[in-house]
Amino acid sequence: MTKRHFSKCVDQVKKHFFPSVHLKELKKLARIDEKDITKGPVGVQVQLVNEDGEFEEDFVFEIFEGDGIQKRMIKSVFVPSPGATSCMAIAEYVAEEFFKECPKCDISHS
Repeated sequence: MTKRHFSKCVDQVKKHFFPSVHLKELKKLARIDEKDITKGPVGVQVQLVNEDGEFEEDFVFEIFEGDGIQKRMIKSVFVPSPGATSCMAIAEYVAEEFFKECPKCDISHS
């Protein structure tokens, strides 16, 4: 998998260390000059790669199976940007999945 995506990794490193490389790419999108680019904080955005080596494009959750509290655990494995703008939809999905596993826990119909 590393071989498959190696060029993308190299491109990101080049953009970081050589602003002119980044500028060349940005010029395709907007009228921008080198004076418009300033150094700032660096951020990291994760990307989940599935077993086939393809990037995941959507939310991925693990619903734990087991006894007791384990049956009531849902782990968000991947929440791509803009996850925050989708937080209510995510919460609704997680609640639906939780109540499927634990119907007696649903107090909304009491």
